[in-house]
Amino acid sequence: MGHVNFLQAGRQERTQETMSMHDETRCVTGVDVKTDGFDSLTTPVFRASTIRYRDADAFARRFERGPDDYVYGLYGTPTHRYLEGKITELEAGIRTVLAPSGQAAITCAMLCVLKAGDRVLIPDTVYGPVRDFAIHELNALNIDVVFYDPCDPGALADELATPTRLVWIESPGSVTMEMQDVSAIAAVAHEKGAIVGCDNTWASPLNFKPL
Repeated sequence: MGHVNFLQAGRQERTQETMSMHDETRCVTGVDVKTDGFDSLTTPVFRASTIRYRDADAFARRFERGPDDYVYGLYGTPTHRYLEGKITELEAGIRTVLAPSGQAAITCAMLCVLKAGDRVLIPDTVYGPVRDFAIHELNALNIDVVFYDPCDPGALADELATPTRLVWIESPGSVTMEMQDVSAIAAVAHEKGAIVGCDNTWASPLNFKPL
């Protein structure tokens, strides 16, 4: 990217202020840039991780933040918040938490509600890496994993005769595209006190809104 330099009287003070700085210092010293008058139609992409605070007290108070406040880029930027809000609207949900992958989202969701001694029902057509996670990781945590036929509601109802914490749904199923009766499954699961989770990757909220 090329650049052209102009010496303006209004910039003289800033120039004198930085005259004693080494170039290395100038590279990391902020420049005041006005944003008034540049009301972008689209949400900017914020790539920064470190943000500035007015003072140490403001930094300390920020760690008592609500879910929409900012501390560090790892925990969310305005770009993330915009995407989360848009997904929440499309899914008709309450809150969205972004994850780096679908597998990460599923494992986080399962581990948030499952603990040792719990039981989870997972469709036999589930996404392959989720099956591996259930067999190798959930079982290792002493969580009882049962795979059920996604096209046999009766068999699922029989499985729910045993106390179950979570019923997982994936409709359409990965690769083989089986469609589950989500409303019927949710009704019987909730009747038995189970939580229902749904991987809506294939359909997306444009075609199906499980919530």
